[in-house]
Amino acid sequence: MSTKKRRHVRLKDFLREELKDPAIRRFYHEARAEWLAAQAVMKARAAAHLTQAQLARRIHTSQQAISRIEAGEQNTTVEILQKIGRALGMELRIAYKPRSLRLKHA
Repeated sequence: MSTKKRRHVRLKDFLREELKDPAIRRFYHEARAEWLAAQAVMKARAAAHLTQAQLARRIHTSQQAISRIEAGEQNTTVEILQKIGRALGMELRIAYKPRSLRLKHA
């Protein structure tokens, strides 16, 4: 029995194959939403020219908590996201968008 080693597999192609499994697809979409929320917090904080410690003081939490939120290591609630938005002088917006059958980003 010969085994071929896969080399130079593009991430987009790998994900397309892996996401055929419903359990992996569900996990991917859940993790993606958390990652997008983490990225939004990080970008908003940077746009406001605040450090993690400064934002933490404004919402009465620790710098470590902000770090975990931005790293996607904490299941952040809408309440916390609203507090962060108020502290940054920004409005929290949540939207539903139709799912694409194609992967737009690899």
